[in-house]
Amino acid sequence: MATNRPQPLFRYRITRLGFHVLFVALFAMIGGALRGFNLLLVLAGLLVSVVLLQWRSGRHVIFRAGLRRHKVTGAFAGTPTTVRYDVRNSGRWSPLWCVRIEDPVMAADAGDTGAAMGRPTRDATGQATRPLDEKHPGGVIATLVASLGHVPPRQTRSTSVICRFNHRGRYALGPVVASTTFPFGFMNCERMGPETTESLWVYPRLLTLRRGWTAMLPPRRGGDGHRSSGGSNDDGEFFGLRPWQSGDHVKHIHWRTTARIGEPAVRQFEQRNRHQLCFIVDAVTSDRTRGGEERVLEAAATMLNELASTTSSMALLVADAYALGSSSHCGVLMSAGADVTSLLERLAITKPVRLNELRNDPLARAVAQEASQLNSYDLVVVSGRRFSDVTQRRSAAPALDKALSVWRYFDQRSRLAWIDVHSPAVGRYLSIDGDVPRSVSGEAANVDG
Repeated sequence: MATNRPQPLFRYRITRLGFHVLFVALFAMIGGALRGFNLLLVLAGLLVSVVLLQWRSGRHVIFRAGLRRHKVTGAFAGTPTTVRYDVRNSGRWSPLWCVRIEDPVMAADAGDTGAAMGRPTRDATGQATRPLDEKHPGGVIATLVASLGHVPPRQTRSTSVICRFNHRGRYALGPVVASTTFPFGFMNCERMGPETTESLWVYPRLLTLRRGWTAMLPPRRGGDGHRSSGGSNDDGEFFGLRPWQSGDHVKHIHWRTTARIGEPAVRQFEQRNRHQLCFIVDAVTSDRTRGGEERVLEAAATMLNELASTTSSMALLVADAYALGSSSHCGVLMSAGADVTSLLERLAITKPVRLNELRNDPLARAVAQEASQLNSYDLVVVSGRRFSDVTQRRSAAPALDKALSVWRYFDQRSRLAWIDVHSPAVGRYLSIDGDVPRSVSGEAANVDG
């Protein structure tokens, strides 16, 4: 997200070493004036002139430093992410030395305003002010720090920071601040880069899918390797080979490739019909799940990331706290070809809700409201509850009856796959790894939300 400030913000601060030098200069000046020692006055003048030279040099350097952050598209929790920066020296003769880059990371909620996103604000005089208080940083949870030792004149140098987010969500990066204490370290000259505030989406943590996990998905309808018992010759144009999955006809098996790789491989044909899947994420917590809603989100994000391709059309429907209201995050989200970014962003801000007898089931309500749009998809429900727990639940809400009819319709046509992440059958395909260790080495930075 871009800032609305037309000019960058500059700031100059005396360091602790600079205060010590000024204190010595003040002591020498007072002592020389009281005792009449000209040597002390000369010393005081030299110290003050060095501090002024530091301010003038740092001001000249920081004015010539152009700062830009490469766009960060998104990251998965627990996976190292690289954030890159470019520093350009617009001067003609002198290089830049010892440039330090600081990029604050703030937690941003779905309904945050510009101030919470770290945008600079303006005071009564119209001057730009920093959005963060030095003593009370507020929403700042970490600061990414990078550095460059030397930038030649009229050239650009790049640097990067490797960070890892331990929690999903939406974060705000920036504004980026470049600073230098060169050459004496008496003063820190800072410059806030323009247009350097943006959102960073951290998706749920990725799991490891074992071989054959696609058997949990519904069989393709009229797509690659369809399961017509008659073996029609109208298969379309040959496209390539792919691993065998449930529902493929035996006539499509490529036996030569199967013998070479040791597992069934089938011929893939170009079809007008695509495998359209809609993932329904059940973000409802109960006594059985015991906080396993994060595992549900992780499993859904992993499967979406694995299935993202140009030959599949995917959609997402999340049943969480937003589904109980009239939020803009409700409804079915569709992918744009192989781009599932919007679906992963929705999983990043999911708000799990606890189910009780007095509240309507968010899953039933979401399915009942979007029943008309779900008809064109095969349903893949990722949940921490069993199918019987949902269909046998008693409630006076009319949405439950409509949802039950939807479940029966898709189940009778083999267009429904219910993935209970806590069941042993699903556990064979999902590798449940331990949490990523929080230790940091080298340039890596750990960011906790």
